[in-house]
Amino acid sequence: MNTNSLNFSQPPLICVVARIDITPLLGLEKHIPDIQSTLRSNGYPDYRKGTHNSIQIDGHSGEIVKSEQEDKHFFWNIEKSVLFTLEQQSVSIHFSRYKTFSESKKHIEIILNTIEEFIPAITTKSISLRYVDHISMDGDQNAAAYVSSSLLGMYSYGDVLRHASVSETSLSTASKSHLIIRCSITPNGNKLPPDLANSPIEWKELLATPTAFITLDTIHTKNMLSQGAHSATSIINEFSSLREPLNAIFLEVTTDHAREQWK
Repeated sequence: MNTNSLNFSQPPLICVVARIDITPLLGLEKHIPDIQSTLRSNGYPDYRKGTHNSIQIDGHSGEIVKSEQEDKHFFWNIEKSVLFTLEQQSVSIHFSRYKTFSESKKHIEIILNTIEEFIPAITTKSISLRYVDHISMDGDQNAAAYVSSSLLGMYSYGDVLRHASVSETSLSTASKSHLIIRCSITPNGNKLPPDLANSPIEWKELLATPTAFITLDTIHTKNMLSQGAHSATSIINEFSSLREPLNAIFLEVTTDHAREQWK
């Protein structure tokens, strides 16, 4: 979804994530120095290593059944507007100042070509393109003035208006790709999707506002396993093909009133 292509001077889009799920990369650590060196020379000088902890708990006993820790490698540009995250089973590129796909494409090319250089023959399981919109609401407006009531459920009952909620809608396309639409209403504060809230990139200043807002989180995923090996160029082309359904959904679920605010 490129909301800027809809000629908005103040588009609500605050984050775009291009993600590739891959088969496990054994021995990933040995490639990190070469990847870091190449990315540093191409405008991504910052690096940080982190960990991701996952715990599986038995629903009856409450005991921990499985506990895993996985390393995550973060690389980002000087402005901290592009973040590249590399894990054993995924590659993610976050954009916090997304304008057009053509402009962002050069970052994707550099990152994927670097991975391809040092870790050849990676098997791609699926790709996904994700757009997160931050829709601020005026104090005297309810959420239905900005997004379709079909996303909100029972957004009002008599004089009572819903102030906080989360909904999720799942769709399949004719080409067998998968779409997820998440809509959340936050009365105040700066609540973002949990996996983005702690991301080490800079968000737009509008997130500092105490005004109530709607977060529209839309993800388009395509299975790639049946298509054989993929080059960096072919993956970028696949990412481009995921945009149109997201753009159509954005136009379908936002109201005329909301779009007037962004012109």
